[in-house]
Amino acid sequence: LGLGETRGAELELANVIELIEVEGLSLEDYPEIEELETLIASAEDTSSDYAHAHDFSGTDAIQLAIEVYGASDDIVYMYDEMPEHYGDDLIGYYVALKSVELEEQGADDPIVLLLFVGEDGSIAEL
Repeated sequence: LGLGETRGAELELANVIELIEVEGLSLEDYPEIEELETLIASAEDTSSDYAHAHDFSGTDAIQLAIEVYGASDDIVYMYDEMPEHYGDDLIGYYVALKSVELEEQGADDPIVLLLFVGEDGSIAEL
């Protein structure tokens, strides 16, 4: 969970809670739900201490990469949780494209492409 990047975790937790409720189960039977809610809240509180001067996030970097390289059932997009400096003082995120099929076949390195996605929308293949 990256600092300032709690929205995805909140949405996923909400999906889990909804599934529990749809099954007719009680949230009291799942004490880890409350622990996760506390963890997300504490990450939100901490993120303000480390806020950077831009609003570009790892999720934004993934969205840009998907626009260029497309989405498929075989490719999983992953990013480093902390922004990095690259080249001429460009800020952005390293994004890796991992092949699910290669991973299932036991490949030593299922990463098929490594990118740096800058906050200016540029993408560099590494």
